[in-house]
Amino acid sequence: MHLQSWSLLATTLACLTTGTSAAGLAFNGANAPSQVLLLDDSWEKTADGSITTKKGELIVMGNITEYFLTWASSALATTSYGFTMDGHGINPFRDTGSITGTANVNGATWDSLQTGIRETQGDHQLKVWVANPAGVAFTAFKFMSSKGDTVFPSIYGRQATAVPSDALTIDSGSPFINFSPERWKQISDCAFCDQRTLANSSTIGSWVQFTISGKSNPAFWVYGVKAERHSLANLRVTGYKGGSMAYDSMQDVVVGGFDNGEGSEGLVYQARLASHERLNEADYYTINMTLNKGALGIDFIRTTTEFITPNAASTTATPIGSPSSQNERISILPILLPTLLGVGLVALLVTGWCVWGSRFSAAAKKRREQAHVGTSGMTQVRHSTSSSTVASSPLDEKQKLPEERSNV
Repeated sequence: MHLQSWSLLATTLACLTTGTSAAGLAFNGANAPSQVLLLDDSWEKTADGSITTKKGELIVMGNITEYFLTWASSALATTSYGFTMDGHGINPFRDTGSITGTANVNGATWDSLQTGIRETQGDHQLKVWVANPAGVAFTAFKFMSSKGDTVFPSIYGRQATAVPSDALTIDSGSPFINFSPERWKQISDCAFCDQRTLANSSTIGSWVQFTISGKSNPAFWVYGVKAERHSLANLRVTGYKGGSMAYDSMQDVVVGGFDNGEGSEGLVYQARLASHERLNEADYYTINMTLNKGALGIDFIRTTTEFITPNAASTTATPIGSPSSQNERISILPILLPTLLGVGLVALLVTGWCVWGSRFSAAAKKRREQAHVGTSGMTQVRHSTSSSTVASSPLDEKQKLPEERSNV
C-alpha cells in the first residue's frame, strides 16, 4: 500500500474514533510543528516528506488524547522499538493493534505499521525510539484532542499555551541565572532541549537561583528535564519590598520520577519543574531551587515581568543546602567581617600600649631608686672626710620625694 493510502487510513480511523467535535492535527515528518514533534540528530527527511533513521528517537508532546503514527521499516533487518508515555513504558499497539502492509520509501518496499494509542484528557509526552540497520521511516502523524480546541501542549515546551505568549524566556546559559560553583555540568548537545542546552547536576545541595522584578503581576515557570530516578528539590521564593523581606515560602517539588516516589522508565523533556503564578507585587523576588535527592536539569526559565541581574538587587543571597539560615550568614558577612577586624586591631593596639606603658613606668621607677641609692653613698663619703660635719646628715623627712618616702 502506498504512503498516501496509509495517511488516509490513519485520518479515517482517527475521525471514526473521536468524532467530528474533536480538534485534530495531521502532518508528515517534513512539515511537523516544532512545538509538537521533536527529533534527535539521526533523522533525515526524504523527498516524499517522511523521516528516516537507522537508530533514532523522537518525541510527540501536546494536549493529545489519540495518537496515530504510521511508520515503516526494512524487512532486511530486525526492527527494535520502545514507547514511553509520560515516563511510563507502553505497548504502542495496545488500543488499535498493528495494521500490516507495505510502503514505498525511497524506491524500496518496506513493511508498514500503524500505532494507535488513546490517553486521558490532558498534556502528554510520547517518546519513541527505533532501530533497524537497514532503516526505519515515519511517514504520517495524526493526533486528536477531545478537548475540542487544540492539540498543542499547554505545559510542555517554550510555546506551552498555559504560559502567556509574551512571557520572557532565558536559557540555562543566561547570565541572569546563578549556579552553585563546580557542581553543574553545562550540556550543549541535548537534542530534545530548548536551544539544545541544559544545566544538569546530581550533587545533593547544588542550587540554582534567579531574580525577577516584583512589578505587574509577577509569575515564573522553570522548565527542565525530569530524571528517571525519583528526584526532589526545595523551592524557595523570597520577596523584598522597601528593603525588607515581604514574602517567603518553601516547598519540595518533584523534579524526577513520579509523585508517588517511584522512578520512571524514560526522561521527560521540556517539562515544567516549578512555577508560581500568583505572587503579590514587590520590589523583586529571588527564587532558589536546591537539590535534595536525585538529579536536577534546568533547560529554560520564563517570567511575566523581567529578569534582574544579582548585583541589581539590594539584598541577594546565594544559599547552599538549607536556604533559610545560609541567606542570613552570607548577607551579613561583608559587614561583619570588616567590623570584627577593626575591633581586633583596636584591642591589639590598646593591649600593646598598656604593656609598653607598664614596662616604661617600672623602668623609670627602677632608675629613680638607683639614683637615690647612689646619692646617699656619695654624701656619706664626703661627710666622712670632712672634720666640720657629722658623719651622717640625712635629708629632712619633709624634703623627700613621694617615692623616696615610701622606701625609707
